[in-house]
Amino acid sequence: MFQNGLFITLIFHGVSSRSGASVHGYKACAERATKSDFEARLVYLPRQERINAHFLICFVALVIARLLQRRLGDKFSIASITGSLSKASCTRLEENWYVLDYSDGIITALHDALGIDLTRKYMQLGDIKKLLAATKKDAN
Repeated sequence: MFQNGLFITLIFHGVSSRSGASVHGYKACAERATKSDFEARLVYLPRQERINAHFLICFVALVIARLLQRRLGDKFSIASITGSLSKASCTRLEENWYVLDYSDGIITALHDALGIDLTRKYMQLGDIKKLLAATKKDAN
């Protein structure tokens, strides 16, 4: 499906200019990223199309995580970004009001880099819907 060189190039684009690491070093780093940041484990899949689909999902997740890391200026590890995003949640207070339960430096950096404002403590349902619509519109 994907050649290993393409995988390494997409994930670590621009790294080689800053360090003298070899392709072997890239592979080791990619392996560490997938195993530690995404809690990878061995999975038995009986058919080739399922293997290809599983690989594609894992590959896309890693690319998205790496791109997000780059947009945040490489200041945070993939593990810290995914940890922060998994803690971000909101609780319904009453009919139309929600309180955002978690904020940290990564959430603030997301706001600064991508304009996704999860830094406000209280939001109305309409504001949350507008935020979601804006992120979908920016993706197109």
